[in-house]
Amino acid sequence: MMSDLPTWEDFNVPVLAVLSDGKTRTLRDLRRAVTEQVGLNEVQRSQVLPSGQSRADNRIGWAASYLNRVDALHRPSRGSYEITDLGRRMLAEHPTSITELDLRAVAKEGDEWWLNKATPAGSPAEVLDQAPTELDPTEQVERGVARIKGEVA
Repeated sequence: MMSDLPTWEDFNVPVLAVLSDGKTRTLRDLRRAVTEQVGLNEVQRSQVLPSGQSRADNRIGWAASYLNRVDALHRPSRGSYEITDLGRRMLAEHPTSITELDLRAVAKEGDEWWLNKATPAGSPAEVLDQAPTELDPTEQVERGVARIKGEVA
């Protein structure tokens, strides 16, 4: 069942925790280490998106992307990440959970566009009948496309 897999928000702390040793990791190594740290079971690990990508890998990737966007992570080269001073501070201040609201609080002025805003009635997030942070952006689009296809059929 999809709901037992941590949301992208739930992966924020584990991503920072794995990188807190100061090492630079590729996204592939980061995904592997976070999956191990979180202790995902085989059912959770076997969930895939319609694209064929692992749902957990996708969510870990979005967590890393969002953390990078607010400068909690640094990308010294394409596909590799390391923690920043801000990331260490966020981990210290939020050792159990870092939410989208926590990320908004540290986003630079004018750079909040990538984060979900309050959704007006009839917006795609409302149409999904699910809180925006429960699904990562890829899953939101795939769910919306599936719903549209179902309505057209």
